[in-house]
Amino acid sequence: MRVVQLGGPRGLLVVVVLSRLWAWVVEQGYAPGSGVQIVTVAVWLSVWMEDHGLGSSAVVDDAMLDELVGGYAAGVLGCATVVGRIPAVRRFFTALGNRCPRMAALPGSVWVEAELDAWGCW
Repeated sequence: MRVVQLGGPRGLLVVVVLSRLWAWVVEQGYAPGSGVQIVTVAVWLSVWMEDHGLGSSAVVDDAMLDELVGGYAAGVLGCATVVGRIPAVRRFFTALGNRCPRMAALPGSVWVEAELDAWGCW
């Protein structure tokens, strides 16, 4: 199990995270500092998925989120943030429906175009 290799926001979920998650965090009434941590963990999930070769057919479910958390053993940088904020990330994906932005329903380029259009309207 590899921990997230940081660099910058990337991966299949990054558009959904950056375009929808912050609005959801605000709607839920999270404090700004908590919101930043929730978004950070969701971006780490996206990077982790890419680092593990999970493609557009991957579904964000309990097993995947548990595997991400399992990679952050006590003492690993980011452990407290991941463990503390993954429940909110889980609620966000549940709110999206089926814990998945329905990446598998559309070919990759169509999904990206649809998300970019949604983001552009925001």
